[in-house]
Amino acid sequence: MKEGRNLLTSTQPKLENRDLQLGILVDSEIFVRGLYDAVSNYAPGTIDVRVLTPGVAEREISRGVIDVLILDNKLRSSVITALCETSKSPKVIVVSDQSHAGLTLGKDKDNLCGFFPARAPARDLDCLLNSILECHTQPGSKRRCMECPISCTLEPRKLSLSRREAEIFELIGRLYSNKDIANELSISVKTVEAHFTNIRRKLNLNNSREVLKRAILWVEGR
Repeated sequence: MKEGRNLLTSTQPKLENRDLQLGILVDSEIFVRGLYDAVSNYAPGTIDVRVLTPGVAEREISRGVIDVLILDNKLRSSVITALCETSKSPKVIVVSDQSHAGLTLGKDKDNLCGFFPARAPARDLDCLLNSILECHTQPGSKRRCMECPISCTLEPRKLSLSRREAEIFELIGRLYSNKDIANELSISVKTVEAHFTNIRRKLNLNNSREVLKRAILWVEGR
């Protein structure tokens, strides 16, 4: 795609009286066009939508001229420094082929507003855009907005496990051994094994290999 170009086609008329700047840094032409359609339907004539390359996105984030950024998770590393250092950070939605955020966002999560699975229904995308475009929280405070309807999308899929079991399941997914888990949580290996048995039963898994596979996939957002 050409650097910084507007996504305009004969079926997507040019918007007039633009004010809100929405940048798209997503490596999927199909998803980009779906985004453009959704935004145009939401507020025609008020949003300037542009497809960006990593270099342009990084510069415009640093300049503080982007209000909302739809960001491909695979390209997140190319702009995360700019997002952390700018005094006027855009509202950022990360798009990924993962089914949920998992634990892959790490500390970068503090610079994001929400997570969206690329294969989710179009109506979910409409709801997400409605929330992000209607948000008037000032830069610098939006990260602490606990009532944001999309902030929960940054969290991994909920598990039917107790708090301690969920902690152990996460460490299993990070390839910790039973001894490592015991040391990390200051509990005995025997206690870890007992929790492991409960995890396997609650998740209806047949053996240790299935528990490990499921835990790794959960950490990765699969």
